Amino acid sequence: MNAFTQIGSTARRLEPDTEWQVTVVYEDRRSRDRAMALLHDLQKRFSGEFSFACTWWRFRYLSDSDIALVARHYAIAADIVIFSSASAGLLPLAVMNWVESWISGRRRAGGVLVPLIGSPNLPPQLYATKLFYLREVAERAHMDYLPQTLLVQSRGNRAANVIGTPTAHFDQ
Repeated sequence: MNAFTQIGSTARRLEPDTEWQVTVVYEDRRSRDRAMALLHDLQKRFSGEFSFACTWWRFRYLSDSDIALVARHYAIAADIVIFSSASAGLLPLAVMNWVESWISGRRRAGGVLVPLIGSPNLPPQLYATKLFYLREVAERAHMDYLPQTLLVQSRGNRAANVIGTPTAHFDQ
């Protein structure tokens, strides 16, 4: 049986056993674990329908030109690109340079950029610049932007959801 899925403007016909290419870029072990949890949830949700082929790139390794070149190849071909980071401020310069390199090489529209940005220990305004940058990257790469929900501590030690706004890229 054929399945059809659509995420924003990213429509793709899925045959049984379709494999989605995923590039994960992460800051540290905690950020990697967060991305792994997201992928684990996706694999459980879509088990038997399709699978994910993942490549993993730690921020600090993207400053090596040989590694960055290989990672660029995977990001250009990716159906899903995930950025995972919990620190405040901008992405490191090496990561931003790498991002700019694969955007310029991406020739097809479609795909999804998923930022897993922020931390329960930081107010959202401290990592907003990353979210704004990645939203703009998704737009320039003709990808949908699908930020994930972050749990932050609210008053009374209860968890409150901070939900990013998903946007679809519409070709004009």
